[in-house]
Amino acid sequence: MGSIPTAWANPFDAARRVDAVAKARSLPEFQVMAGLFKRVKNITKGLEDTGVDLADLQPILVEPAESALLANLVPLFESGYNVFTSGHYLDGMRALAQLSKPIDRFFVEVLVMSEDLKVREARLALLMRLRSAVLKNFGDISEIAPDDKQA
Repeated sequence: MGSIPTAWANPFDAARRVDAVAKARSLPEFQVMAGLFKRVKNITKGLEDTGVDLADLQPILVEPAESALLANLVPLFESGYNVFTSGHYLDGMRALAQLSKPIDRFFVEVLVMSEDLKVREARLALLMRLRSAVLKNFGDISEIAPDDKQA
């Protein structure tokens, strides 16, 4: 069994985070993000986040969709720490929900498993950084994604 991330160890703080998730669930963008996060988790299953600096990926990730996602992630990583340490969890959830469009575009326009090993590793590193940040600060939001049922 895994250990509890430090961000969730304080019961009062954890309750505030859960409350923010409950409120964010009503945002359509957050529902989309939860579904996309499920895809991020599946692609990165079994891989470990090495903590690569996102700025180091910029010279490699040059396709418009991947550089757009990177451009949207960098400010979240820079401001995300302040959002969570200051207790503005709902603001953090809203910021996460805004990533749904660049992540969706990334999956539509980019083949993550590129034949170019350097590009593939950079794309996976980008997704692993996203996965780690979401799990640490928000929890596994893929668990609240709508079912993929066909009508």
